[in-house]
Amino acid sequence: PLDNFDAVLGAIKGIHDTRMFNLGIGHITVSTVGVVPAMYRLADEVPKVALAVSLHAPDQDLRERLVPSGKVNRMDDIL
Repeated sequence: PLDNFDAVLGAIKGIHDTRMFNLGIGHITVSTVGVVPAMYRLADEVPKVALAVSLHAPDQDLRERLVPSGKVNRMDDIL
């Protein structure tokens, strides 16, 4: 979802909002395929939100075949 960062940020704010779901910010986890620039932005803007990365493969070659963005967002850069 981090390719659509503004929508993710809006969802986080809504989930945390006391008038909506009122979930503590430290209880929110965002899962991503590994969009590296957006991962850094998320850490800067909402540092208490947890981040889960789905690599989908044990090595870069297979990851590139399974995940279209895997060629741009390489495992070495994510890890």
